[in-house]
Parts: sequence; C-alpha cells; structure tokens
Amino acid sequence: RGCLFVAAVLRESCEIAGVGAGLLLEWTLSERPTLHGAVVAHDSPIINLVYGPYDNGPLITVDAYGVFRIWDFTLNCGMLLSQQIAIQSSCPMPAPGSSILGS
Repeated sequence: RGCLFVAAVLRESCEIAGVGAGLLLEWTLSERPTLHGAVVAHDSPIINLVYGPYDNGPLITVDAYGVFRIWDFTLNCGMLLSQQIAIQSSCPMPAPGSSILGS
C-alpha cells in the first residue's frame, strides 16, 4: 500500500501539451492499483525522478532541457509545483531521433 510516482511521455499532441511532453503520474497502490493523478510536468521528457529524503517527499523531476521541478504532495490537492530551477547548458540538445555519438 502507498503511492507510486511514474514518469511518462505524451505520444500525441493535446489541448494542454505537445508531443514529447513529460507527464507525472501518481498511482495509489492497494488491492486494485488506481491512477490517482496525472499532470503535464515538463515540456520535454522527464529524464530523472527522485523522491525524498522524507516519507512525505518532496518529489523532484528534471527534464531533457535541464529544468528541475520540486513537487509537494498533499492528500487534498495531489501534486503541487512548489519550485523550479533551470540549469543552462552550453551543449546543444540533439534533434529527436539523432545520436549524440559520432558515427
């Protein structure tokens, strides 16, 4: 019993986000696991997700562009964005489907 947080990627464009947006899903684990909440967390795929160091969070996500987001979790409101930090990189992002390794 408890919660499981999962990162996913949006395959098709929709009203609130484009293709490739990072989704954050919250599953409630019980005899019948249930999707309890879903939020578009980033404009690009989530590449890392960590929880803790405490039993009640926070949940931290980072996307492919170096945007870190800190999420607070409450039983009444679900996942709430509490802080964002963008790390600027001098390395260009590779185009989708391309390799960063030489051929």
